[in-house]
Amino acid sequence: AALFLPSGLVLPLVYPKLDRFWKVLAAGAGLSLCIELMQLPFTARVTDVDDLIFDALGVAVGYGIWLLARKARKAWRKKDGAR
Repeated sequence: AALFLPSGLVLPLVYPKLDRFWKVLAAGAGLSLCIELMQLPFTARVTDVDDLIFDALGVAVGYGIWLLARKARKAWRKKDGAR
């Protein structure tokens, strides 16, 4: 989950069309699914649905942090503009 937390932060910054929670979550979960599917041919690696769930949770937490940072930045700019 912690590995995908930065995805929730970076995806909306790099791709402006990912401006909604569900879009970022779908992109992050899709990336996680691709990684899990690439592990299938290797017997030393284990593919698990739990990994998808926790990776999606990491993306969701990262997006939440991005929203908080964006809100704080807007409040800071508003405060500076009032001076």
